[in-house]
Amino acid sequence: MNYQSIIEQCNSMNHYLSAVDGSIKVENAATLPPHLRQAIINNKPLIMEALEHDEMARVNGLLIGITGLLYTCSVNRNSAVYIELINNEWVAWSETYESHKRNKYIKSKTIASGSTFEYVLSKLKRYLENIKKNAFALKR
Repeated sequence: MNYQSIIEQCNSMNHYLSAVDGSIKVENAATLPPHLRQAIINNKPLIMEALEHDEMARVNGLLIGITGLLYTCSVNRNSAVYIELINNEWVAWSETYESHKRNKYIKSKTIASGSTFEYVLSKLKRYLENIKKNAFALKR
């Protein structure tokens, strides 16, 4: 069982996981099945990393698509940004859609790619800050 399926199985059973001071907190831990408890222990480093990425993404305004793998944020009604782990590399990109047709894709732009989530998240934050700054300047 990989770390992703462990997290999904815990969530489906209302045993939500969170990272707290280097430990994994399990909601309703008293009723956690022994096989899941052991799987969490065996995969602690990967689960901790995924949960920490979730928290960093959440703090920076991103929504969690798939814990530890995919994060997203709407930039405006016609575009969104994503961070995803693809072939062991973190990639951030933006997608733009035709106005009022969310499924009508227009263009995509790679914002950053790298081996660490933190690096790609920092580049995405800078990209979003520039968009906000430019949008504010246009309103003046």
